[in-house]
Amino acid sequence: MKTKYVLLFIIYLLFHITINLVHPVMSAYVNSLELSPAYFGVFFALMSLGQVVGAIFWGALSDKIGRVKLIALGVLGYGLAQFLFGFVTIHPLIILIYRFMSGFFVAAPLTLFITYLVDVTKKESRMKGVMIFTCLQILGSSLGYKIGGFINTYLSFTIAEVFITQIITCLKVSVLSFALFNSQEKKLQEKSERSKKYASLKDLKGIGVTTLMFLITLTIVSIAQNNVSKYLDIYVPDSGYTSDDLGNIVLVSGIFGVLANLVMIPFLQKRIKEKYHIAFIVTIAIGTIMLSLTFLPNNDYLMSLLYGPFMIYMMAKSVGTSMETSYLAKAAPKDKRGVILGIRQSFISLGSVIGPLIGSVLYQGDHKLWVFYLSIILLALSFVILLFVTKKINKDIKKTSN
Repeated sequence: MKTKYVLLFIIYLLFHITINLVHPVMSAYVNSLELSPAYFGVFFALMSLGQVVGAIFWGALSDKIGRVKLIALGVLGYGLAQFLFGFVTIHPLIILIYRFMSGFFVAAPLTLFITYLVDVTKKESRMKGVMIFTCLQILGSSLGYKIGGFINTYLSFTIAEVFITQIITCLKVSVLSFALFNSQEKKLQEKSERSKKYASLKDLKGIGVTTLMFLITLTIVSIAQNNVSKYLDIYVPDSGYTSDDLGNIVLVSGIFGVLANLVMIPFLQKRIKEKYHIAFIVTIAIGTIMLSLTFLPNNDYLMSLLYGPFMIYMMAKSVGTSMETSYLAKAAPKDKRGVILGIRQSFISLGSVIGPLIGSVLYQGDHKLWVFYLSIILLALSFVILLFVTKKINKDIKKTSN
């Protein structure tokens, strides 16, 4: 494997470790601010709203001026916003603005790392690259949770020190991204002319009704999956477990997710060829069943269930992410990849806005599990919608083939 790809994979892994470091202490941080527990959901919703706006903005801008410098700027801006969020807490409304800023800036690397990968890989190796990125995203997120929970629980890092660790790492990722990849992108730009006009939401008209339906379904899936991940962050501590216990759950599920990608993606690639949406539909079905088995039984067996069917749910989720990303990367015209994948990130982030807001209402009193029940219902609905448009998607794939 070429050195440039190895370096890209390492930076991408480090990025996902970084943005997940503070998640295990978020519940304690909200409590330390003496705010209502509902703010937990609002904080994530505001950050996701920033991603909705930022993903399209950064994606469209990158089609004009390039990806790498915007990745570096986004990581740096995210680190600054996290500093303000963690240390300048003079008023709840100001804190909400910081969360929006965090989401707006982090949307740049979330969107443009994958876009840059698609730019630099050849068509025949693109699926493999997306698979590796998905594995690294899962592994990095899991390690971030584990490291954050470990240093807080066992190394006695205060919440402030966990934030400082994240901010310093953001600075390193930003500098390394620019230093390692900017010159490489310049060479790439010399070989191909970029679009003379800025891409925009008008490009939605050119991607087809079925692809738009696919994107809308991603929003529904995102609502379900984000509510599971975000409210598990609260539910595990509320059930009497430590932040390190939460870190262990996320780490193990991440390892299972990586293994699922390494084993299943090559297997599926040979059998479904480029019909990635078919595998995505199957993962939604499996995820719905496994999530039902996790949260519908008696809660006395929570840890056993989280290390059982919940792990299978996470494996299905990870493979599904590879499949849907590959489908949309294939559907996107070469000169508009930034905006199309930016739109994808916006639809996913929209689910991250709606989900926590709904969750903040549902996760109350003695009915906390309803936030997970809603996720099960939404995944089942997504499965039905995708089945309905499958035939039309198959036709569109032939038309949009690169």
